[in-house]
Amino acid sequence: MQIPDYIRKYVAFVCNNATTGSDALSLAGTAFYVLVPSKVKYTFGYIVAAKHVIVGIQQKSVDGNVFIRANCNDGTSSIIQSLVSDWKFHPDDPSVAVAVMPGFLAQDVFDTRPISVETAATNTVINEHRIGAGDEVFLAGLFVNHFGRDRNLPIIRAGNIALIPENQYMSENLGR
Repeated sequence: MQIPDYIRKYVAFVCNNATTGSDALSLAGTAFYVLVPSKVKYTFGYIVAAKHVIVGIQQKSVDGNVFIRANCNDGTSSIIQSLVSDWKFHPDDPSVAVAVMPGFLAQDVFDTRPISVETAATNTVINEHRIGAGDEVFLAGLFVNHFGRDRNLPIIRAGNIALIPENQYMSENLGR
């Protein structure tokens, strides 16, 4: 399966400062950009990461900052700083394993591509297209040992859907 090159533009790297007085950032995971159209003329942008990545930074960070390392159009990357408190988790359902921060990276500066929430695989889409176990999937992510000196080098992983659970359940290891 050939994956389009633009898929790697969906992701940035999430980092934290794990040692006091150091300028070196520790890679923690990946984030992606989501656009949510509204019923009025505006579109809202969000940066989304795995909940366990932000919780890990919350526990390990010496300064409470979350850094996003995003690629720029000039061939470099830039660091965007946020606070752990800027990231929000689902208020009612601890099984939702994502963290969200309002924000948008300007396309005239950043070499990024947002995902429209309208393309999400809702239950209706899953049923309509008969998406299930065995179907091929791919995602862009981070290879910690080769992330890129001047610019992020996202990788593509491909595989198959192993299971679409019929019921939600809570795992004791959720978020670890």
